[in-house]
Amino acid sequence: MKKMYYIVIIVLIILFIFVAAPENEEVVEDLHGQAGEVYMPAEQNSIIDDIEEQPIQEVEQNQKIKNEPKINPPFVPPPIEHIEERPEPPQPVSEFQSCGDKMDLLTHSPLDYDDFINIVPLGNLNPSGHTFPTDHIYWRLRPKNTNKPYILSITSPLISPGDGWITEISSSEHLYATPTFTDYSFKLVFCEEFNIEFGHVSSLSEKLEKAFDNAKRNCDKYDTGGGGYANCWTEELTKLKVSAGEVIGTAGGNPDQDALDIWAHDFRITPLNYVNPKRWDEFSLHVVCALDYFVDEEKEKFYDLLGGYSPSADKDKKRTIEPLCGTVEQDIKGTAQGVWFIEGTPQKVSYSEDSHLALVTDNIAPDFNVFSVGTSTEIESDTYLFEPEKTGDVNIAFADVRPGKTYCYEPFKPWEPTKGYGFVILLELLDEETLKIGKNQGKRCKKPYSFDDYVMFER
Repeated sequence: MKKMYYIVIIVLIILFIFVAAPENEEVVEDLHGQAGEVYMPAEQNSIIDDIEEQPIQEVEQNQKIKNEPKINPPFVPPPIEHIEERPEPPQPVSEFQSCGDKMDLLTHSPLDYDDFINIVPLGNLNPSGHTFPTDHIYWRLRPKNTNKPYILSITSPLISPGDGWITEISSSEHLYATPTFTDYSFKLVFCEEFNIEFGHVSSLSEKLEKAFDNAKRNCDKYDTGGGGYANCWTEELTKLKVSAGEVIGTAGGNPDQDALDIWAHDFRITPLNYVNPKRWDEFSLHVVCALDYFVDEEKEKFYDLLGGYSPSADKDKKRTIEPLCGTVEQDIKGTAQGVWFIEGTPQKVSYSEDSHLALVTDNIAPDFNVFSVGTSTEIESDTYLFEPEKTGDVNIAFADVRPGKTYCYEPFKPWEPTKGYGFVILLELLDEETLKIGKNQGKRCKKPYSFDDYVMFER
């Protein structure tokens, strides 16, 4: 019985070995690295086969690369086979037609010929309010009383010189006057690139006055030229159609205003060549003479009337040197000639010219040079004239002044040309962008030149 028990045990052991032995054999053979086929998933078999087939050097190189720091290459976007075309943004469209190459846009004189004396060319100087050469011309009205020609002028109807649209209107109350009074200015557009502006308009026509009263306006106050002003201007004004020959207001009749101002801007011209154009707005860079846009018949008449008070004469004189209608921009780089800004002035200059300086030629007799002095120096704000010499360092033309040397000037009084002011003006150009100016007591220049006081200006 006992023997039988042992036999059963042995049979069970043998059966167990036959059932379990194949799987265990595979594991044992694998662990010992012996030849034999070990079961693995098909994809793992493929990876191992690839590794085993690599040369030893390549495996070592791959291991070296694996151990080095990983550096991301720059991102390169995949090529785009097709980009959906987007429409271009809409371009601004002017509400006015282009001028093309048309010049004779104006057909009517703005004032009756019997109502004005002459036309003062561009570049007039009247510091401190107009320290820089003026960017407009003046139509000088006849005096109401010939014995007091600069007190009160006649009142003249203001005529639209062509078919156009009024787009802006402003008013200016003269707070310094006793009693105060208000005059007006407005812009008249004739085509996309050309417009004119009228200033010192003494009254508006009923049509313009109604449009101004009904428009939304902004207002402010400012001082210039020694006087205070309250200014209001239209923020939104539906363009107002006017026709050539239509009465649109009046000029003259206000105290101390003996002229109608006319600006003109043409955006077809090459911008004016200021040394530092960043100081000027787009309108200032496109100033032109309004007379050049009249039909030939009117233009010829107007050119015969160009003139005004001249330092070389005791009465009105015609300008005979081209350009007959004067110049605004007179900057010459590397010299003293042109406009100068008090040191530290921001790049965008405001409407006030009071604190600055201009060293330019006279607008009636450009063979004379003029110091147009604002309010920033010990020299009283005024114009100081001299007739340029060609050599030396006394009364040398501004266009001939160069850096590194001090120049001396002996200005004369226009009304008393044989008398001086009791002082001389010293000028030194430190470099192309910086200038100092001052005055010394004495009627004549005496060396060595030394500044008693001076102020710095810049382009």
